[in-house]
Amino acid sequence: MKPRHIFLAILVLSASLILSGCTNYDYEYFFSFKDEQDLSNANGTWILECDYPDDYSFNSKGINLQNANLACPWRFSGDIRVTVRFWLNVNEDYYYWLGLGLSDSTWWCGLPANDVHMDMEYLGYSDWEYYYIADHDTLDGEDAVHYEDDGVFKGLRKNGFNEYVLTKTGNKIVAKMNGVSFASFTLEEYDSEWFGPNLGSAYMNYQSPLYGATFESIKIEYSGSVSEMPD
Repeated sequence: MKPRHIFLAILVLSASLILSGCTNYDYEYFFSFKDEQDLSNANGTWILECDYPDDYSFNSKGINLQNANLACPWRFSGDIRVTVRFWLNVNEDYYYWLGLGLSDSTWWCGLPANDVHMDMEYLGYSDWEYYYIADHDTLDGEDAVHYEDDGVFKGLRKNGFNEYVLTKTGNKIVAKMNGVSFASFTLEEYDSEWFGPNLGSAYMNYQSPLYGATFESIKIEYSGSVSEMPD
């Protein structure tokens, strides 16, 4: 049996023993970019989408993305809670786009997909900062926009450590940044049982691995099943 398939069986059959104290979720997946200093471990390989080799790099805090997307090797069903720990360093000279979302495929692959986009554009350039939250079904071209306004997500630290928590309970999405709620809505167009985390960052001015988003770790707690992310 392939290692990925071994992990899949272990994750489904025994992860509940690890989380015996959790009343809301049965299983857990965790990956630390900071500790691994890699995209792979025994539990799978993160799917990197980028144009150039220097669009990502590892440092003491995790993985810095310059113009790239990272998709989780796994997709999850049922109720889900995603916790992403990351660092930001942006300003008027080095402003970035940051995307945190869920999809049944990878964001940049071009495959038909369902997704929940939570995007911050021109992050660091105060006069242009803008956020956009929507869910899509690209198979039929439908989308539902839930938030679209100037500014940044409530609670976000543009220079420092952040903890982003998204919960999906049924079709209801609630998202918090550093404990501050910034979104609450019901999915309207998303047409899939599978939800896989995607982490994206793109520079909008001068590219530098000293700036932008550096992802430390991600934890997914869930109550349903798991399948491989298509790539």
